[in-house]
Amino acid sequence: MAAISPEQLAQITAAVAAAFLQIDQTRATPLTAPSVNPNIPPFEQYDAKKEDFKLYRERFENYLRMKEVFDNKTKSACLLLGSIGATHYQTINALVAPQKPSELSYDELITHLEKHLSPERNMLVAQHYFLSTYQSGKQSISEYVTELKKNLGACNFLAKCQCTQEVSTAEQFLRAQFIRGLKDTWITEQLLQSNLTEFNEIVKKAIALEAARTDSQNLAKTSTPSTNTSINSVIPSREGQFTKRQSQNSKHNRKPDHNRHRSSSRNYRQQSHQNRNSSRGRVNYRELGIDNMCLFCGRDNHTSKDCRVQQTNLKCTGCGKQGHVANVCISTLIKSKRDSSAHNTTYNIDNFSVNRIEDVYSSEGDDTRKYYTFINVEGQAIQFEVDSGAGFTLLPKDLFDKLNCKQKLKPSNLTFRTYTRQTFQPHGKVQVMVQYHNNQNPTLEDLYVVPEGYDPLVGREWIRHLNIQLQEIDKQTSNKLTQIHSDYINSIESVREQFPNIFEQKVGCVPNVVIKLALRDNVKPVYTRERSVAYALRDKVSHELEMLESAGIISKCDVSDWGSPLVVVQKPQGGVRLCVDYKVAVNDSLVNVNYPIKRVDEVLNSLRDSSYFCRLDLYKAYLHLRVDKDSSVIQTMSTHQGTYHVNRLSFGIKTAPAEFNRVIDQILRDCPKTTSYFDDIIVHGNSYKECYSNLIKCLTKLQENDLHLNEAKCSFFQNEIEYLGYIIRKNTIAKSPDKVKAILNMPNPKSVADVRRFLGMITYYARLLPNLSSMTAPLRKLLQHDNQFLWNQECNQAFNNLKMEIASDRVVVPYDPEQPVLLTTDASPYGIAAVLSHSTANDERPIAFASRSLTRAEQNYSQLDREALAIVYGVSHFQQYLIGKSFTLSTDNQPLVRIFNSKSKASKTTSSRLIRYASFLSTFDYKVQFKKGIDNTNADCLSRAPLHDDKGKIETAFDEELDQVNHEQVFNISTDQIGYERIKYETGRDSELCKIIEQMKTQRIESEFLLNDGVLYRSHRIVIPKTMQADILNDLHSTHLGSTKMKQLARRYCYWQNIDKEIENIVRACEECKKRLHSPPKAEVHRWELPQENWDRVHIDYAGPIDHVYILLCIDAKSRWAEMEVLREHPNSENTMELLNRIFSRNGYPKEMVSDNATIFTSNEFRTYCKNNAIFQKFIAPGHPATNGLAERNVQTLKNKLKSMSTERIPLETKIMKILFRYRATPLLNGKTPAEQYLNRKFRIRLDSMFLHIPTPNQDLQKRRARSHQ
Repeated sequence: MAAISPEQLAQITAAVAAAFLQIDQTRATPLTAPSVNPNIPPFEQYDAKKEDFKLYRERFENYLRMKEVFDNKTKSACLLLGSIGATHYQTINALVAPQKPSELSYDELITHLEKHLSPERNMLVAQHYFLSTYQSGKQSISEYVTELKKNLGACNFLAKCQCTQEVSTAEQFLRAQFIRGLKDTWITEQLLQSNLTEFNEIVKKAIALEAARTDSQNLAKTSTPSTNTSINSVIPSREGQFTKRQSQNSKHNRKPDHNRHRSSSRNYRQQSHQNRNSSRGRVNYRELGIDNMCLFCGRDNHTSKDCRVQQTNLKCTGCGKQGHVANVCISTLIKSKRDSSAHNTTYNIDNFSVNRIEDVYSSEGDDTRKYYTFINVEGQAIQFEVDSGAGFTLLPKDLFDKLNCKQKLKPSNLTFRTYTRQTFQPHGKVQVMVQYHNNQNPTLEDLYVVPEGYDPLVGREWIRHLNIQLQEIDKQTSNKLTQIHSDYINSIESVREQFPNIFEQKVGCVPNVVIKLALRDNVKPVYTRERSVAYALRDKVSHELEMLESAGIISKCDVSDWGSPLVVVQKPQGGVRLCVDYKVAVNDSLVNVNYPIKRVDEVLNSLRDSSYFCRLDLYKAYLHLRVDKDSSVIQTMSTHQGTYHVNRLSFGIKTAPAEFNRVIDQILRDCPKTTSYFDDIIVHGNSYKECYSNLIKCLTKLQENDLHLNEAKCSFFQNEIEYLGYIIRKNTIAKSPDKVKAILNMPNPKSVADVRRFLGMITYYARLLPNLSSMTAPLRKLLQHDNQFLWNQECNQAFNNLKMEIASDRVVVPYDPEQPVLLTTDASPYGIAAVLSHSTANDERPIAFASRSLTRAEQNYSQLDREALAIVYGVSHFQQYLIGKSFTLSTDNQPLVRIFNSKSKASKTTSSRLIRYASFLSTFDYKVQFKKGIDNTNADCLSRAPLHDDKGKIETAFDEELDQVNHEQVFNISTDQIGYERIKYETGRDSELCKIIEQMKTQRIESEFLLNDGVLYRSHRIVIPKTMQADILNDLHSTHLGSTKMKQLARRYCYWQNIDKEIENIVRACEECKKRLHSPPKAEVHRWELPQENWDRVHIDYAGPIDHVYILLCIDAKSRWAEMEVLREHPNSENTMELLNRIFSRNGYPKEMVSDNATIFTSNEFRTYCKNNAIFQKFIAPGHPATNGLAERNVQTLKNKLKSMSTERIPLETKIMKILFRYRATPLLNGKTPAEQYLNRKFRIRLDSMFLHIPTPNQDLQKRRARSHQ
């Protein structure tokens, strides 16, 4: 290294010195404090559930001081807006609108937030809250004091104190309410006996008393030897001893109830009472039915301590002892209960008292997996679930039968209870040879055989005897689950890589397959016009139609003889679902496709030996199949955008399931261990590897045929699946509990009516139940008029036994596609139910039961809508059994038989909900039959004892979204006189109509009325409230049509009692109508032939002069469509041709034109005009104007109506337009209006505003929907 010269060393030294000097100067210069301290964490968001906003403000301002920005109001405001959270930011944004929160100061923001989030509580309300403050069950005295002081804040007590010691008014109330609200009456008594007056001293003593009470109870628990009397144990019982299961076993817990047995005097009664209590240490007074009675005299209007009867005057006729009467004799009641239990037990009583075992599952925590292990039973390895919460070991009957055990089952009186509180009886118990590990010696253990459907379960008894180590099983299970999870993830990723296109959400097309729909002989095409689509949904519907058209699934057509209406249903996510209603136009015209359906037992047996299962769901399955040209025409759908041919097999065609089943079977025929049941595909295997291999082969076939899957609904490599109503796992096929859940979980009857309904359902299946009379005897006793309704243990046991019998295999049968299927439904004001059965000539055998409670909104439905909801619920719940099969639908509601009949067409005024229900049902092949309510006891009982469903919705897309579509279609008419909203409002105020509505909701009666969204209908006519009837009459009479025309118009729209009579009265009272009454018509001179088409022949004539004005009338002979043109000069050929050109520009030239022989029509100019336009002129006989009666009658009608309206001060042209409009919209004698006959559509008039089916956007609903998507 080179040496440093003296000059270089001097330079280095100088540089170092300068650097040190700069460092010293920097240290001496004070640092400027940052505006925000970065070491303080950001402040938490405001949560109204945790604290009051005023407390939050105090903490926040302390935070601002720590940030050293409290004096900077701008930064304080910014920090406040950034801390309060998104929800409360939206609140302040709404409160200060149209200003922005950022424009306000900190103090202004705080003022707005405090007024909204922490308003000043009214003094009376605050005092009420304070005086209603009591110590809750889990609240300590310290916590109770804190709550009292918190509620005291705004009470503002100002009463004068009368105490010798000076105490504040607030403290007086605080002291009084504290003692008043204590939960422990013993502590209350001790405080009242003390001379303490200061609140803090009272609280201190109460806390000490509480601690002493708690310590005493803990000491008693530890000093008293405990007996193993847990819920899962069986207690040996001695003869004559009544054994009760206890939650605690100390002597303190054997005392009688405090309120019933405490006494304030030391007399003979107290001594006798205490002596009796010592012998009743384990008596359950509630089970004996005397918990609310005096234990001396037996009356229920007072407690034992308040009894005034001398015990020396009381003698029991049961035990012969003094001091009590027979109806509260403990020994007699215990003996009676024991004898009753022994008499009603099916099996012999052994040396164990009846107890219950509970299969305990934890509902908390993340680790909820089950633990399994294999145990050799009678030489066969069986996989058991290990449950240390169960006392005994259980084995289902079907697995026990495979053991070929030579030992016979011994009866057992044990009752088992599952974690869902469902109880059941075992078939019996047996001793079997058991070996856990090969190195263990076999042992003889007790095994309880239970009904099929339950898992093999090993309990504590075997766990102890076989020395099963739970930690070892936990470790093995965890390792196995980890490995399986890793394999599962790798396999799914591998499937996605190999088949990237199969999970795309698009519709493919199966090659070389074309479906042809076969029609019955002599079938004529049926075209049904489109249904209205709400304006708010039209853009979405148009987009969906464009997507389908671009994919080639549909194609636009101009003309079609076939047509089925499009039905639009809004999805909960905001999209729309397009369906087509083929019920009326197509399905009845098709020939059934007879493709053999797989037997359920064959499908299930093919899955029995597998350990892993994959379930595949095809995306829009039917649309993958192309139809031929003729079939696409048959499937034509009519929409608001015109008609479309459907080029793929459409959902809703009744033969679609069978056609698709045939094609999918053909595609998957070479795939090993692959089963399809309609559009449901199951791939399975004995091992994980085999299942994966089979899945790859299946997906390869699907991809080759351009079929796509809905990945969200697919499941892969499961150890257990539910399929066709069965739970399938390795070597086990068990009946799904859901099939009979509605029966087993039915709540206990609470009244005689409930018992009667339940017995009605039992009687419905009486042919299938042996010994029914003895089994129902305890329940039938409750129906006797001289017996009080008392639900005791005997009744409860009989009720549970009958439920088990109904749910047993003796009654419930497996589904068989070869047998006729019957679906019975029913609805009550608070529940709906469905029973799926196989029907034979002699009886019905149930397959499955289902029920659910109604939501609050559904409870407001009319009985008709509730019954319809029950049908849709039943079909949707059991659709796996019903798709592709003809079945019978049974209901006790007569109107629904017509509405849901596949051959009937829904009225245009049928509620939207029922129309959509009918559209959903149209995809199934069914017939509806009526069953009287008295014969519908099976479904009726379930509907009145429904299961509480957390979902609260029907299991289809047709739930409350139907109501959204309904409300989007409400037409808000601008007039104040009539309109849907006013009718709905006035209906709610009309006492007569409210009685009818209430009767429809609460009573099961046939009614001529229909309730929809708070409005009553009679058939298709809306029922008008009394306050609106005069307005409707005035509207009907506005153009003086006469009573006949007014009645015809009213029968299309509205109804109230005596409406026809009131129409006649208003016409009879009208002076203008009286003046225009014409003479009876003369005999018709000439009858014209009816033309083939509209506008083939027209009749023309002039009316006038009327106020110096002439009116040219032109009437179509076929449809009676009228055209009118006003002429303000004398008519001649030239101006007449000009008026006709206006008319013909709108309607085209007619083939024939009939007129009188006036010079206007016979001139050369007019003849040339007709000849040039290919119009053949016809003239009536001179002097016989009646031969042109069509034009003459309309001329006369026009003149009369104009004269009747002479008092109205409006222009003549306006009067003519009003008359012409009402004429075109009024029904003729054939029931159709000229507009319907000519334009093939109905004119909308003011009365149409009363109905829901007129489409218009509902702005309020759109705003609510927009906010919901934010």
